[in-house]
Amino acid sequence: MNLFHKLLASTKSKYWGYGFGASLCLLGLVAVAVAFGQVLRTTAGGFHQISLPGDHMLSLNPGYHIAVTKGDTLPAAGASNIMVFLTDPQTGNILNVEMAPPGMRTGGGHSGQVLFRFQINNPGVYNLSLSDSTAKEGTSVGVYLFHESLGSNRADIVVGIILCLLFCGIGLYIIVRTYKQFNKKTNTEPTKTKK
Repeated sequence: MNLFHKLLASTKSKYWGYGFGASLCLLGLVAVAVAFGQVLRTTAGGFHQISLPGDHMLSLNPGYHIAVTKGDTLPAAGASNIMVFLTDPQTGNILNVEMAPPGMRTGGGHSGQVLFRFQINNPGVYNLSLSDSTAKEGTSVGVYLFHESLGSNRADIVVGIILCLLFCGIGLYIIVRTYKQFNKKTNTEPTKTKK
């Protein structure tokens, strides 16, 4: 920080130091706000709570979507009797749905079982129809539908916080050093005495 001290000593105004430090603090706050905004955006468009059996009109973003049961609440016959149809109402096309292997579990502390996944190429509203040939009348299973982007939320938050701490730390350091430098100058200046 020798260069900073020389630059600070050569300037006649302390306000550039305060302004530069405050700008870095603001940049850090913007970084954390962008990170949390990204998390909110992906969470809002990347998570759906649906039921099996049922027909659901869902607004889906491009990318992979994974269906997971709420806990261990699979139908008695397992996932083999579940029929899944995903259609685009605008074109009437039936999209490919890939069923998960039996017993496939999720990570991250969630105890649910993976049922299926599919890929969306264009954003829009899609019809997801789930049926179970062995389900009793009036019973349903809760299912979470996750977008693949939800997996990066933790990393986005961590990077945002690190950048915020870094920029705010440097900005506060510059503000404090500017304050000390100019306070030292005013305290050490000799007072002129009248003759």
